[in-house]
Amino acid sequence: MKKFFTFFLAIAIITILFSACGTKKDSKPAPLNVDGLSGFEMYSQAAQTLNSVGSSVMNNQTLIKMKMGMDSMMDVKVNTVTETVMHSETDLDVRITSLTTAEDEDVDDIETVIYYRAGNMYIYMEAWGMGMKLPMPLEDIMHQLKTNGALEFPEEAVLSENIKAVDKGTEISLLLSGNVMSNLINEITKGMLGNMGIESDEMYIEMSDIEVVALLDSSNNLSELKTLMQMDIDVDNVKMSMELDSAIEIVKIGGVTINFPAELDEYLDMAGMM
Repeated sequence: MKKFFTFFLAIAIITILFSACGTKKDSKPAPLNVDGLSGFEMYSQAAQTLNSVGSSVMNNQTLIKMKMGMDSMMDVKVNTVTETVMHSETDLDVRITSLTTAEDEDVDDIETVIYYRAGNMYIYMEAWGMGMKLPMPLEDIMHQLKTNGALEFPEEAVLSENIKAVDKGTEISLLLSGNVMSNLINEITKGMLGNMGIESDEMYIEMSDIEVVALLDSSNNLSELKTLMQMDIDVDNVKMSMELDSAIEIVKIGGVTINFPAELDEYLDMAGMM
């Protein structure tokens, strides 16, 4: 269970890192002035502007190719809708609805719903016809990410960039250093595991150089984000290799409300099973 949880936490942090997160206000961002800015500066300004929006809905389609040890695991497609309501820079409500489809037609699809409620130490998950909860201090993770400057890509990670006009607006392509991003993710993940009382001295994440393509609309606000990366996660000598091809579309800004099921606290507590 510890290995599963460590894999889960690492992937969760990477997902947060490559998604846009809102903070305080709940209004549509104003047009941005990008005259004379580099591609990295244009992306950072658009991301920070989205960060000032209090709530959002994003659609994400991720293709994942996985291999654990010597055994190959089937490719899967994950379609996700993420609804986020920010109460402060680190205090948030989240509902993530996902459908995971395996390449093998004989394998059933998996539908899951994940909830996180501001001020709570658990995430709640509905899957396989049951409700579960896991200890996950997401606000602590968000605080540590913010403290380490990880909610935007660090400038030293950018190896190259390209800017071009397209029909929908401006496309910014960035190539990020796998070494820089791996060191950042490892520092944050190990710190969070330690804070949660989970010892994993043999845990290491190694990422390839990461391709990022951001689409800015006609007002130079972020509307789409695509990432492509390869990643190895090694937990106590158990290794999982993954290739992730992700496309995020921001479909709603502002006016988002999340309604939580009344019975969340009655879900099966998985903490004692780790």
